[in-house]
Amino acid sequence: MKFKNIFNLIITIFFLFTSNTIALQNSIQVKINNEIVTLIDIKKELVYLKLTNRNFYNIDNDKSLEIAKNSLIREKIKIIELNKHFKELKLDDIYIDKIIENTFLSLGFSSLEEFDELLYENQLSLSEIKQKITIETLWNELIFYKFSSKINIDEDKIKTELKKNNKFNLIYQLSEILVETDKLSNLKQKIELIKDTIKNQGFENAALTFSISSTANLGGKLGQIEFDALNNTIKNSIKGLKIGEISEPIFTPNGFLILKIEDIKKIENKNSIENELKNLIEQKKNQQLNQYSNIYFNKIKKDINIYEF
Repeated sequence: MKFKNIFNLIITIFFLFTSNTIALQNSIQVKINNEIVTLIDIKKELVYLKLTNRNFYNIDNDKSLEIAKNSLIREKIKIIELNKHFKELKLDDIYIDKIIENTFLSLGFSSLEEFDELLYENQLSLSEIKQKITIETLWNELIFYKFSSKINIDEDKIKTELKKNNKFNLIYQLSEILVETDKLSNLKQKIELIKDTIKNQGFENAALTFSISSTANLGGKLGQIEFDALNNTIKNSIKGLKIGEISEPIFTPNGFLILKIEDIKKIENKNSIENELKNLIEQKKNQQLNQYSNIYFNKIKKDINIYEF
């Protein structure tokens, strides 16, 4: 009888410990209006970020969890706003399957099955990845709908420049760190902190840690951009910089931008002026839409109640 009582006590303690452990793992970390983020959500987000960006393995656990948390906060804010404009957050299956295919191919997987198997091993599902892609795609659609009429591009000026320099294209591969700041008093310290992080941990880790741009989770990578497609402020800031060098802060209405020159290529232009004009206009449109996206996100964020536990 005594043994039975001890056994029952052990079982009770075990279930209490297990329940408390599960509760701790699934504890609410952040509440964004009525949207919640749990510790499990953050850990799953970190797994996703590590799958899509190997630089996360170079960041200590506490900092990487903080980045994953901020990534989810951005996503939840977008979901709140998207629900105001769309009846349901859904895309056509054919369209999203094509994006998924491009995603796993860009990550080096030879088939969807191989990609799906890796997701399963890391306790993620294809449906969760599709949901993330859906949110970003619908967000981009929303930004285009709201701001496409405000895009201002001087086509005649671009055409004139193309006629002068039509033999070669100067292609820059850039990475960015976009920082929001509304406190001028700590601006200098913020810039020095970011520069110190870049020096000691690398540009990509600094982007993961500080950037508010949608490129943050990719280590700030912007990809290839034609020099002529950049605005004059950025042109003047990076002109003369060599591969691997970093610009001084480029100030924006809500903060500042730091760019890294990943690569520079001078490519013979085999396109007609008409085709090249079309390419440059498209790049300039995307740049302006990205700027509007960041401005709009920061605006709606101010009206969101974010409570961290």
